[in-house]
Amino acid sequence: MNRFSILVTSLLTVLLMSTAWIIGAQTKAKPVVPKWSGITYLQDQQTTDGEVSVKKFIELISKPIYVKDNRDNKFYTVNSFTITFGERGLYEDEAGKPMIVTDYLTRRCTDQVDTAMLKELRFRAKPGDTAYIENVMFRNENFKDKFSQEAQPIKIILTK
Repeated sequence: MNRFSILVTSLLTVLLMSTAWIIGAQTKAKPVVPKWSGITYLQDQQTTDGEVSVKKFIELISKPIYVKDNRDNKFYTVNSFTITFGERGLYEDEAGKPMIVTDYLTRRCTDQVDTAMLKELRFRAKPGDTAYIENVMFRNENFKDKFSQEAQPIKIILTK
């Protein structure tokens, strides 16, 4: 092969690879929808999301958290979960202008919030704060689960 045919072959290869890459980059990937095995509930087995008063939240979070398994629609206590508490506070920037900033407190828990975190929540919780309960893991003994299943996370906004 002479130099000209090698050059043409190389250019065509680069052109084909570039075209394939551009076409692949432009196709939209389907969004991954998580498949939760259950729905997370607070202790009353009714509260899953939304707004809850501070008093009721402290009462509910001090007891075990439950999951309603999608497979048999029965409630089970969780094995573990992560609670992230977002406390909104009013601060000043360098110029003295007020600004609202959220401080986050995160703890990994077993079936319920530990006493140290509960003490912090009792002291800090006020209307406008947010609690996220995520990474909720549970096992259903009726299905002989060998591994923990993950349940849907919940977001609770505190009110008066």
